Amino acid sequence: MKLHHFLLAVLVAFSAGITYAIVKIGVTHFPPVLFGAVRYALVGACLVAWWRVPEGRRRPVIGIAVSMTAQYILMFSALSKSGDASSMALVHQLYVAFAIVIAAVVYRETVGGRRWAGMAVSFSGVVVIGFEPAVFRHLDAFFLAVAAAFAGGLCVVQARRTAGISVLSLQFWVCLYGVAPMFLLTVATEEGQIEALLDPTWPAVLAMVLAGLFGAVLAQAGRYYLVQRYPVGTVAPLMLLTPIFAVLGGVVLLGDVITWRLLLGGILVVSGLGVTVLAPPVRSG
Repeated sequence: MKLHHFLLAVLVAFSAGITYAIVKIGVTHFPPVLFGAVRYALVGACLVAWWRVPEGRRRPVIGIAVSMTAQYILMFSALSKSGDASSMALVHQLYVAFAIVIAAVVYRETVGGRRWAGMAVSFSGVVVIGFEPAVFRHLDAFFLAVAAAFAGGLCVVQARRTAGISVLSLQFWVCLYGVAPMFLLTVATEEGQIEALLDPTWPAVLAMVLAGLFGAVLAQAGRYYLVQRYPVGTVAPLMLLTPIFAVLGGVVLLGDVITWRLLLGGILVVSGLGVTVLAPPVRSG
């Protein structure tokens, strides 16, 4: 990998990781679904020039928009209810394991012993995190993060149907399809939206902008750019930096406390993901 592409990969992992802490700052002021809806509107407005999608490719975009919107709603809600961002970020990394399981069920892909072992280690790490007292007091957030990881796994599996569609076009249409349901959901389930919009704090506004810039544009577009140029086996290990940056972001920006359970759980999650991602593909037959 060329040096500038390596640096881009690190920046992509940093952007994806730091987004958890940034969103946590935003949802302390904005209701989480409202935060997601406004973020969608801002990102969609910035990407309107990329509205074109190849003929006959609109249906896969609708499918991934549903999964991605569900993922954001669940993850933002988890962060709004949790006591920290670090534990939620680590739990959310299970999307890799869920993607492999879903692909095995839907596409009959052979998983292999090493990947099963890696996923088992990652899930054990999440169990350890779940028994962290600070997390145990917010079990609703914990299970929302697990559900968000499952939705994220669906996104990864559905992404293979979007080959040939520009990642920025995909982001625009995801925002377009998702913004109305999000606004309807916030009206139906949340309170205080008008007050939050009319009297925002500067940290909350900055969080809204940065969450769109880092999470929706730089992280996803950068990852797509890299996998177009290098094998997944080259790019994926560098993405294991994401949960590390997520925890560091929580510590620096939010003052998250790293306890021995969170540290042990995080090591298990990242180690399991490493085994899962780096395991050689299993040939069927």
